Amino acid sequence: MVPIIIDKTLDYKRLITLLNAEIGPQYKITFTQQGIKVLTTTTHAYNTAKDALKKQNIHFYTFTPREEKSHSTIFKGLPASIDIDIIKQELTEHHIHLKYIEQFTSKTGQVPERTIRKQGIFKVIIPDYETELLHKIDEINRTTVYWEEYQPRTAPIPQCANCQSQRMKCKQEKLEEHYHTKSCLKPATILANCVNCKGQHPANYRQCSAFIAAKNSRPKQNCNTTENQTQPMKHNIQDKQ
Repeated sequence: MVPIIIDKTLDYKRLITLLNAEIGPQYKITFTQQGIKVLTTTTHAYNTAKDALKKQNIHFYTFTPREEKSHSTIFKGLPASIDIDIIKQELTEHHIHLKYIEQFTSKTGQVPERTIRKQGIFKVIIPDYETELLHKIDEINRTTVYWEEYQPRTAPIPQCANCQSQRMKCKQEKLEEHYHTKSCLKPATILANCVNCKGQHPANYRQCSAFIAAKNSRPKQNCNTTENQTQPMKHNIQDKQ
């Protein structure tokens, strides 16, 4: 069970009285540098203790319990035409509690005649503690499958879908020539004009001088974190004064 960390300035007697009244002897307290660590013995006691602290406006933070964590992974090897219900049924038979499944697609052609084609790549979201069990499954529907970690594709510099300016600078000005990217009817034979550097290329061109400048100007993130470090669950953090 994950701990609940409470501010050290909280009156010790008040905390003991509250916990005894709410969860009885189902907890243990340890004083640490981070604060007062409360470790409960059951999930019910953990949730009850959190609710009691919130009602009393006592500031604390905690972490996501492992049974509530989710893990995203993708697998390949199946034909694009397979029925997703077959995948769901087989994973259930392997005692996998599937939270979500999605089949990847690709878009071809130009708007408005663009077509969507299914791919033989699937994304699943499962409880984190079932990840090892999932990766032991080497076939679905008597067909070999391959598992990979899901890596979401994110653009280094977000862009406005209406004016194509870099979102970090875009003021969302509603001009007549601005329209959503999906509504663009300009044929590919006409040269594009970049709204960021005024060059003759699409605004999402990765060698655009404005894109490179914006990318280099972004502050570098600090990666001094351990691989297995547990991150706090934001929606359970009480704002410190």
